[in-house]
Amino acid sequence: MLLNLRAPVKPRVQSPEYYGSVNVTASNAANGVQVASVLLNVVAAGQTGAGASFGTGGLLLSGAAGSKPQQQVSLFNPSATAANFTSSVFTANGGGWLTVSPASGALTPGANALTIQADLTGLASGVQTGSVRVVFDDGSFGTIQVAAIVKAGGSSSARPLSRVSQPFAAPACTGGKPGYLVAILMQPFDQSALQVAVPHVVQAQIVDDCGNPVTAQNGGLAQALFSDGDAAIDLHDIGGGTWQGTWTPVAASSQVTLQLAATEQALALDPTVPGSSVMVAVRAAGSAAAGQPTGVVNAASAAQATPGVVSPGSYVAIYGTGLAGNGAPSATSLPLPSTLNGTQLLLGGQPLPLLYASATQVNALIPQALAPNASYQLVVVRGTTQSAPVPLTVAELQPGIYTVNLSGSGQGIVEIAGTTLLAAPAGTGTRPVQSGSEYLVVFCTGLGAVAGPNGEAGPTDGAAAPLNLVLQTAATVTATIGGVNAPVVFSGLTPGLAGLYQVNVQVPAGTPTGDAVPLVLTVTEPTTGTTAQSNQVTVAVQ
Repeated sequence: MLLNLRAPVKPRVQSPEYYGSVNVTASNAANGVQVASVLLNVVAAGQTGAGASFGTGGLLLSGAAGSKPQQQVSLFNPSATAANFTSSVFTANGGGWLTVSPASGALTPGANALTIQADLTGLASGVQTGSVRVVFDDGSFGTIQVAAIVKAGGSSSARPLSRVSQPFAAPACTGGKPGYLVAILMQPFDQSALQVAVPHVVQAQIVDDCGNPVTAQNGGLAQALFSDGDAAIDLHDIGGGTWQGTWTPVAASSQVTLQLAATEQALALDPTVPGSSVMVAVRAAGSAAAGQPTGVVNAASAAQATPGVVSPGSYVAIYGTGLAGNGAPSATSLPLPSTLNGTQLLLGGQPLPLLYASATQVNALIPQALAPNASYQLVVVRGTTQSAPVPLTVAELQPGIYTVNLSGSGQGIVEIAGTTLLAAPAGTGTRPVQSGSEYLVVFCTGLGAVAGPNGEAGPTDGAAAPLNLVLQTAATVTATIGGVNAPVVFSGLTPGLAGLYQVNVQVPAGTPTGDAVPLVLTVTEPTTGTTAQSNQVTVAVQ
């Protein structure tokens, strides 16, 4: 959430920023706390950027030729004194069908209204476009894009058609049946300046050419696409043809095109109609800005894992910018701290034990008590700042085997039992494992709940597994090496370490040999029957 959303594009002095959050809880909800992050910009009186703000950056009007649809736009004046404004109108066909009232005047403190009207008399069936530009006396300004759907039928004899009045799209609502979709972006404003790591609302009005709202119930889908490479975001139907989502820009750019894509059953947006895209600038975040998490994956399987999916008791890697300070990044004692290098991570309101925290990566342990098959929000708190929340899905199991190159593939961190040697091609600290006579210790994460032989509970989050108690997984773990079933003799927590699992596997006779023999773990929860497979790693066998 960003307070003081507005349309001015003139540069202004960076105002003080204050971070907060609104936490929403429900006693019967499985996913606990839902977080709305708040960024408040405080602008000094008289400073450029303290002027009036728009309620919308786009309007969509519709009616038969001869009708005069109109809509009010809210302008908010935050000052204690009146703010003067003037407006001007542009139409793509050069006609005078678009008007704004009042065209100029003074905005009183608080909410004010402008009426924007389209006179569709004499206009051809189709979509006409225009815009209303409002300039304030502090030098700031904004533009409201307008699309008017002129439906077939009605009176068109009040004035002759201009030779330049042809609409952008095909005739609208021919025979009373829709043939295409029309959309106008309401937020963000065209030519507005946004900021990296700050969530911004993307809102659009989407209708068919008969003026009927596009709805999810009727099969409607909508997305926002970005020219700078940011991932597309899904928009959600919030009623009345209004679709909304949240975009948190990842990288600064002087020019980003935001383009809508929408469908409803067999209908699609007419690409000839302006209004379904805007151009914005994204300015870089200052050094004091909140961190921006851009990806969360299983810390072991890494690039081979499904992003945004975690499991209780597992390690995850959070990537991004500005996530932590410039101090020592690694935890040096157990239990693991919940604050490290000036940063703290909250998932569903619960602090995560931190193993490593730098500006671009944080490795953390997911709390064991989180309910599986639910969604939780991750928030990075660094100093007085707070990131936009990132939704994560909690799976029951998410096995991941650690690899030497940290990518989740290639040579696994798999030792030959009874030694400290990796089961890898012969070298310093490595040698192949002997099939039929030796065992492997596979280091991994995400194997689920553990218990002692008499039902003893495992360690608390971030605490070391005891040296005098064997803690085994409740789930059943199986393994294959080179496609051959390999007996598992133990699966559980590694004594003396926090949250690290190990699986001890016998290498059977007849296992394929080579420098890169694939090894995979499969984990099955006995109560629910849930099964999950690890990433594939390699070991050397001879």
